[in-house]
Amino acid sequence: MTKSKKAIYTIILAIALTAAGVSSCTTAQSSAADYNADLLSTAGANYWMASVDNPVTATTPDGFRVTLIGSGLPKLDLDKIGPSFLVEYKDTKIMVDCGYEAMTGLMKAGINPSSLTNLLLTHQHADHNADFTAFFIGGWDGQLGRRELNMAGPNMSDLYNAVIGFYGTDLDYRINVVGSPGDGIYTNVSIKDLIENTESFEIDGIKISAIPVPHTIKNYAYKFEAGGQTIVMTGDMTYNEDIIDFAAGADIVVIDALQAADFSDIPEAARAKVRQNLSKSHIRNEQIAEIAARAQMKTLVLTHWAGAMTLQNSIDLYREAGYKGEVVKGIDGMVVEPIK
Repeated sequence: MTKSKKAIYTIILAIALTAAGVSSCTTAQSSAADYNADLLSTAGANYWMASVDNPVTATTPDGFRVTLIGSGLPKLDLDKIGPSFLVEYKDTKIMVDCGYEAMTGLMKAGINPSSLTNLLLTHQHADHNADFTAFFIGGWDGQLGRRELNMAGPNMSDLYNAVIGFYGTDLDYRINVVGSPGDGIYTNVSIKDLIENTESFEIDGIKISAIPVPHTIKNYAYKFEAGGQTIVMTGDMTYNEDIIDFAAGADIVVIDALQAADFSDIPEAARAKVRQNLSKSHIRNEQIAEIAARAQMKTLVLTHWAGAMTLQNSIDLYREAGYKGEVVKGIDGMVVEPIK
């Protein structure tokens, strides 16, 4: 077939598909099956894409759901927001991590930062807390800002005190001149510093457990339990046995998958050395496969991945190891829900 005939055939096919009500492009709330051609998930995953026109806030979940506000890396990227997630259980919203441009990501997903009164940080690396100041001050300021805030994480008081100390004059101006109240910034603020090997607390009836997992600094993985469902967020980590029991049977596990990528964005000669160096702070993909096979979570969401990633390669690796659940290639704006 000549190029001109191919072009004519393509146009005719597109017209026929449109007439039949079939779109060659996915819509904001397509099923997982629609995305499989783009290798964003295995067939049984349950997710949709949030946007300003299709906001997360348009519906209230009857159980848990997780929105990937940002899935990026320490490296700044126009196409990826820094690591930031929203865990919802019915009417309760809990933000986990607050990477660069997280506030932009929230608003793109239709979420007003002022509506969020719960924040958990896995660790205090800049790619996970860079937008904390915008969340903390921007979500509070003005007559419609938040008036209470609950925060937890390692060294959380240090972060709070640093921001309060540096921006004290600015905050006093906003209170004394602009008229913003002190609640939610100086008062009515609860801070929990995670220091123990096992931490447990509740937010609105949701049981939250936290365990340290190995990284370059203190890092905690979180488990959320309510209504017979379980969500686990690992944060950054290297391989460890504790996460296997912690995540066993969970409905959704969002895992550090930086090394699930193929690193095609860097010279081939340098890739082995990059992987070797990253293995000191981030779990290798074959180790993710082992964890998945032993924990058998229902849905595994890969996030924080670098460069390009061919999902099928990871799926094949995980299946070979014995994992039977769903796999999702996490991208910004994706809303993942437990399998019904």
